[in-house]
Amino acid sequence: MPFKPLPGNFLEFLSHLEEVPDPLVVDLGSGDGAFGRLLDQSGIQVIELDCSSLATGTSIPLRGDALHPPFLSRSLDCLLAGNLWRHLLVQNPGGDFLTCWLDLLKPGGTLFIFEDEPDTDDRAARNYRDFQSFLAQLMPDCRGSLLSRDYFLEWAHGLIPAQNWHCGTLMNQNKPNSTAVCQMLTANWTTPIPGGSAGELLAAIERFGLSYGSYWWASAKID
Repeated sequence: MPFKPLPGNFLEFLSHLEEVPDPLVVDLGSGDGAFGRLLDQSGIQVIELDCSSLATGTSIPLRGDALHPPFLSRSLDCLLAGNLWRHLLVQNPGGDFLTCWLDLLKPGGTLFIFEDEPDTDDRAARNYRDFQSFLAQLMPDCRGSLLSRDYFLEWAHGLIPAQNWHCGTLMNQNKPNSTAVCQMLTANWTTPIPGGSAGELLAAIERFGLSYGSYWWASAKID
C-alpha cells in the first residue's frame, strides 16, 4: 500500500469505524497486507482477500477472487481496493465487479479505491509509469497500465450514474524500491516498453530517479 499521506475523509471514516461494533472491513487484493496493518493500529480487524499468497499478521486472511468476493449482499461496512481496479478492468472490461462491490456494502458502508495517477510532468514519476506499462505488457492477462482519475470518473459514472463519488489527488510521499526495479530491468527482456527498451528505461531511472508521483482516490457511500 504505497499511499502516504492517506486522504482526510478516509482517516475520518476510520474514526467512525472505531465506534461501530465489530465492523466488517475487507481489503480486496490485499497483497502485502499493508492496509490491514494500518487498521490494526486503530483496533479494526480486516479480512484480507487475495487470490495468491496472503500476508501474515493480526488480520484475517481469506483466499478468494476480488472479481467475485465471497460475501453476502449488504454485509460489509467497508471495502478497500488499492492499485487493483486497473488490473481487474483488464480481466473484466465491462466492470461488473464494481456493481458487485457496492452491492456488498451495508447502508452507510463505503468503498475506497486508491490508484497511482499516470498524468505527470515529473520525469521520475514518468519512469514509474513506464515501468508499470512494461509490467502490463509482460502480463497482459492480469495487469493493466496506470489509469487516470478522470478516466475512472467517466467510466464509473457511465456504469453507476446515480452513485455519488468523492475523489481527490495527493502527492505520494512514499518512495518505490528503485534498486529492486533496476535489478529486474537488467534481465534480458525482449518485450519493448513505451519509448524504447528495458535498457533505456534503466538508464532513465539511473539518471532521473524513480517516484510514485501522485495518486488518486475515489470513495462511494451507500445510503
